[in-house]
Amino acid sequence: MAEATRRGVVWLEGMQGRDGGWAAFDADNTREVITKLPFCDFGAVIDPPSADVTAHVVEALSIVDGPDLPAVQRGVGWLLAHQEPDGSWFGRWGVNHVYGTGAVVPALVAAGLRPNHPAVHRATVWLADHQNRDGSWDEDLYTGTGFPGDFSINYHLYRLVFPLSALGRARGTRAGGAPDIGIPDETEGDP
Repeated sequence: MAEATRRGVVWLEGMQGRDGGWAAFDADNTREVITKLPFCDFGAVIDPPSADVTAHVVEALSIVDGPDLPAVQRGVGWLLAHQEPDGSWFGRWGVNHVYGTGAVVPALVAAGLRPNHPAVHRATVWLADHQNRDGSWDEDLYTGTGFPGDFSINYHLYRLVFPLSALGRARGTRAGGAPDIGIPDETEGDP
């Protein structure tokens, strides 16, 4: 198992783009000129880094090798540089901000950022602000993608699993003095 894990880590590190992010299938496949070729039946022949894929790799590498791994630090830098002005991240494969943000927050926490870090705080506030009155995140449209921009898939649980995971991670690691983001402490409410 250890050898298989090590090979996986080496492969993941090798798939990191020059800019620090990760894409789904290729490293540094971002030249849009290829989309102009006449035999491209799908427009998705390039594979730019995305917040969701980068987040999943950063989280995995942080758990396996720790947050001080240079690849993790470059990935964290990419994520911080690509946070939207409103505090969210867009998910290319979940094709919405709830999924993207829900993937990035646990990755940043796994990489050692505290809940009171400005990027984490802004993201959890954004998630809380976009929660529906019934406690859900209402995305009744197709929220997944087969090929970005070409066809969509409905991942029914993405709208629930990823934001809850993000908010749970932020709450679970909240240190004294961390900002109140509207998430009750474990000691509040019914057991």
